[in-house]
Amino acid sequence: LGSALGMNKIKQKELLKLNGIPVARGIHILPEETSAVFEKLKKENLDFPLVVKPNQEGSSLGVSVVHTKEELLPALEHAINIHEGEQQPALIEEKLEGMEYSCIVLFDKNNKPMLLPPTEVVHETGTEFHDYTQKYMPGRAQKFTPARCSEKTLHNIQQACLKAARILDFCTIARIDGFVKKDGTVVVVDPNSLSGMAPSSFLFNQAAEVGMSHTDLINHLLDVELDKYNIK
Repeated sequence: LGSALGMNKIKQKELLKLNGIPVARGIHILPEETSAVFEKLKKENLDFPLVVKPNQEGSSLGVSVVHTKEELLPALEHAINIHEGEQQPALIEEKLEGMEYSCIVLFDKNNKPMLLPPTEVVHETGTEFHDYTQKYMPGRAQKFTPARCSEKTLHNIQQACLKAARILDFCTIARIDGFVKKDGTVVVVDPNSLSGMAPSSFLFNQAAEVGMSHTDLINHLLDVELDKYNIK
């Protein structure tokens, strides 16, 4: 269920919002509704800059930050048509300001959580978000684990991410991305039912902070999953 919801950002976001998780303010637009976009934005009192993203993509594919009305429709068409010949809805959201984070939650065989220390993400100067290239090319963007904030804020991030993981029925592992706004509100933007597993990924960096090696972590994931299927 969690993974399926992750491939439908609109439904995922609605479920989080219904359960009291702060999410980015925004609207969604179906492919046949593009002419009504400005009316919808006005109704929800949303102003530029805005983030436009496809409903069913990951890794920042098809994402744009727009600052003017003239930029919006091309960005919307790009998101809707990110796969040629296969249109999809798009989300238009407020551009959040604050500390960007990524937080891993692990679960054991009894579904008890292990909350890893969140990572702070600082995207490159001259860019407006953590885009595909910065996510996957070595040495791009800056990452600080644990995040450079108070113990209270670290705790609040972990608790918000745990709550989101529970609501979305994630098990074994979750990676939740979002922002801490300047007023301290922890906003959930992108819950994932699996983390990237490159050697330098958020997952292994955060696990190392609590003394888990790559081998420890991978064995943990395998042990928990095998136990769920009663494979000893």
